[in-house]
Amino acid sequence: MSVTKDTYCKNSFNIERLTKQDIQDVIGLSDQLGWDYSAEELELILQTGYLYGHKNENGKVISTAAIFPYGTTLASLGTVMVDPGCRGMGIGTAITKKCINMFPNTPVTLVSTDQGKPLYQKLGFKTVGTLYKLIANKYQNRQSPADDSYIIHPIRKEDIKEILRLDRQAFGADRAVFLKHRITQARFSAVLKNPTGEMVGFALGIQNPEMLVIGPVIAPGPLMAGWLIHEIAGKYQGTLRIDVPSEHQALLDSLFCSGFETVNQPPVMLLNGDRLPSRHLLFAIAAQAYG
Repeated sequence: MSVTKDTYCKNSFNIERLTKQDIQDVIGLSDQLGWDYSAEELELILQTGYLYGHKNENGKVISTAAIFPYGTTLASLGTVMVDPGCRGMGIGTAITKKCINMFPNTPVTLVSTDQGKPLYQKLGFKTVGTLYKLIANKYQNRQSPADDSYIIHPIRKEDIKEILRLDRQAFGADRAVFLKHRITQARFSAVLKNPTGEMVGFALGIQNPEMLVIGPVIAPGPLMAGWLIHEIAGKYQGTLRIDVPSEHQALLDSLFCSGFETVNQPPVMLLNGDRLPSRHLLFAIAAQAYG
C-alpha cells in the first residue's frame, strides 16, 4: 500500500507542547514566513498561553499554534504557522484542533490571514468583524492637544488594579495574567485620568524587532484614544503599527491624517459563538495573536 504525504505526516510528526528550548526554532519558522516573532514575545506566549508544535524526525519545529484562555468566557487562537515545505499534510488542521479542543465549550476568537481563512471556516469559525492593520513610517501628529483638565502619565504600580478593571470592561473577558506580563514588557505606557482623578483609559507601546506596536488602546471615545496614541507615538522615532477594529471610523480617519496607512484588513473570526462581547471602548487590540 502506498503512503501518502498526509499519512506520513500524521504517522511521523507528533504534536508537543513547546518550551523555552524551542524558541530559536520558532523564530526560524517565523522568519521563513516573513513574520517577526522575537524571543521576548515568544517567552510571553509561553508564560500566558499554551504553545504547541509539530516536530519532524530531526526534532525541528515545523508548525506552531497557541491558545490563550481568558477566564472561562473567551480564548484567543494565534501564532498559527506551518513550514512552507510541510503544507498540504494536514499539519495546520491538526495543530489548530489541538488548541481549540482544549476548551471545547469556550468561544475562541482569532484574526485570520487570507491563507488561513478556508481552514478556519472548515473548523466552524465565522467572520464576526474586521481589523485595520495600520503602519506609519513617519508619524505626524494631527491630533489636538489633550484637554488640560485631563492627566496622562506612564503606568504606575498603583494603577494596575484599575487597568485590569478597565480592560475587563472593554475586552469582555478577564485577561489579567496576560496584561500584567504585557505591561512589564511595554517600552512605553500611558494612562488617562479625568478631572476628578478617575482612570478612563490606557495604552501600551511594545517594541518588536521591526517596529513599535501600539496596543491595547482603551478609552471612552475616539478623541481620548487619539490622545493616548499620540502620547506613545510622539516619543518614538521609527515605524509604528496599530490594529484598529473597523467600527472605529473616527479614530481611523484621525490616524490616516497622522501618517498611518492600511496594510491589510484581516477578518476577525469566532468559534462557539455568534458575536464577540461589546468592545466600544477597545480602540486597538494588543496584537493579533492575543485578540
